[in-house]
Amino acid sequence: MCSFQQAVDQPLSEKKYWNMAYLVAAAVAIFTFLVMRNVRLYGDDYFYGTFGMQGWSGFWQAHQNHYMQSNGRAVVHILDALFLQFPPILWQVVNCFMLGLVVFLGVCCVLPENGRRPSQVFCGSAVLGALILYLDIRITNQSVYWETGSWNYVFPFVLLLGTWVMLEKRRRERGNSIALSILAFFSAATTEQNAMMTVGLIFLYLADSWWVHKKKVDRAMLCALCIAVLGALSVLAAPSQWTRFQDEQQGRAEMTFGELLVANVKEQGTLFFSGIYMQVPQIMAIAGTIFFVFTVSSRFWIVGNVCGKLWCLVGLCVIGLVLYASGEYDDIIAYRTFSCIFIFIYYLLSGIFLFWYMLTYKPEQYYIPLIAVILAAGSQLMMLVSPMFGPRTVLCAIFLMGIYTSFMVTHYLPFQKGKIETRGFMVLLCLVMMGNAVQLFLPTISGYKANAPIDAQNRMLIEQYKQQGGENLVQYTMRDDFYAWSLPYNSAYHEEWYKVYYELPAELPIVWENMSEET
Repeated sequence: MCSFQQAVDQPLSEKKYWNMAYLVAAAVAIFTFLVMRNVRLYGDDYFYGTFGMQGWSGFWQAHQNHYMQSNGRAVVHILDALFLQFPPILWQVVNCFMLGLVVFLGVCCVLPENGRRPSQVFCGSAVLGALILYLDIRITNQSVYWETGSWNYVFPFVLLLGTWVMLEKRRRERGNSIALSILAFFSAATTEQNAMMTVGLIFLYLADSWWVHKKKVDRAMLCALCIAVLGALSVLAAPSQWTRFQDEQQGRAEMTFGELLVANVKEQGTLFFSGIYMQVPQIMAIAGTIFFVFTVSSRFWIVGNVCGKLWCLVGLCVIGLVLYASGEYDDIIAYRTFSCIFIFIYYLLSGIFLFWYMLTYKPEQYYIPLIAVILAAGSQLMMLVSPMFGPRTVLCAIFLMGIYTSFMVTHYLPFQKGKIETRGFMVLLCLVMMGNAVQLFLPTISGYKANAPIDAQNRMLIEQYKQQGGENLVQYTMRDDFYAWSLPYNSAYHEEWYKVYYELPAELPIVWENMSEET
C-alpha cells in the first residue's frame, strides 16, 4: 500500500509535477506518429509545394501575391510552404510534437502550481490525450493529418495555449512580458478564428483582474492585447480577405446576410450539437458539467442540493439524447431539431449556473472554465457569419471542451480529500478511457497505412511517364478516401496543381483507376 500511495497520493514537487503530463503527451505523440508516417500530400499541399520551385526569390514573391490576392493567413502559409520543401518526416515529427503540446500546455492551464497530485495530473492529461485520439476522421482528415490543415488548425491552437500559459504566469507576477507579446502577436496572426480567440483570451484576463479583483491593469498584458490586435488585423484586414470571402461562398453568393445567418444556424448548429463526429466531445463536456454540479450542489441547502442532483440526472438524459440524435448531416433522424434545441438549452442553463457559481464563490482558478466556455462559444458564433463551414471549423471548440472537461475532472472529483482507493479507481478509469481511445484510433492508423503504398505507386508511374512519355497518365485512387483530404480525382482544382507540382503537362489526361486488392 505504501508504494501505491507514493505513486498515486503524494503531492508532487515542482519538478516531478511535469512527469505525468510528459508521459501522456509523449504517448499521444507516439500514437499519432503511427498515422503521420503514412500521411502524404493532399489538397492544397500541391499548391503550396510549388512556392519553392523558383528559388527563394520566387518563394517570397509567391507569398506576397498570395497574401495580396488570395489569402491573409501569411504566417501559417509561409511555414506550410517552407516545410513542404523538406522531406515529409520533418513535418510529421513536428505535428506529433504539436499534438503532444496540446495535452501538456492544456494541463498547465488547468492545474494550479501548488498542491498537485500524481493522480490529478495523470487524469487531467488523460482527458486531453484521449480526446485527441477519439477525434473522428471526418475532423482529422481535413485539419490534423495533412500538412496544410495542421498548420492552419493545430499550430494556431498551440500558440493560443502558449499565450494562455504565459498569461497564467503573468497573473502570478512572473513571466517575460516581451515573450508574451511576441507569442500573442503570432497567435493572433495565424487564422481568423485564432485571432479572435487570442484577443478575447487576453481581454478576459485583463477584465478579470480589473473588473472582478479591482487590481491595477497589468501593463504587460495590456501591451500584449494591443500587439495581438495588430496580429489579428494582419489577417482580418488583409487585402485578399474580401476576395477569399467571395471565393468561398460555396454556392451562397445569392444569399443575403440574413439568409446566410439562418442557413449557418441550421447547418452549423446541427453539425455541432448532433454531428456524428461530435459525440465524444459532447459527452465529455456534459460529463464534466455533471461532475461539477454534483459536487458543488452539496454545499447548498436541501432544495438547492436536490435541484442540483436532478440536474445531473437531466445531464445523463442529454448524454442519451446526444447518442440518439448524432448522425451525418443528411441522415433523417426523428426529432433531430428538437434534440439540438434541447441540448443547447441544457448547455445554456448549465453555463448560467457555472458563471454564477464561479463569480460568486471564486474557487481556485475559477476563471479557467469560464474562459474555455467563452472561447469555445465565440469560435463557433463567429462562424455563423462566415460562408465556410464543416468539421474542421469545430476543432478549436473541441480542444476547449477538452480543457473544460479536464478542469472539472481535476478540480471537482475527490483528488485532494478523497481516499487513496478512490483516487486509484479514478486513475484506473482514465487508463480504461485511454485504452478505449487507442482502440478506436487503430482504424485511422490502418487507413493511412493502406493508402500510403498507392501514393508511392502513383509517384513511380509519374517518373515512368517522364522518362517514357505517353498519351495519358494512369494513376490509382486511394483505398479509402476518408483517410486523405481533397484528392486530385475529387477536385479539378487540385488535379491542376497536382500536375504543376509534379511538373506534368497541363493538357495531359490523367486516368484514375481503382487498384485491385491483390496489387
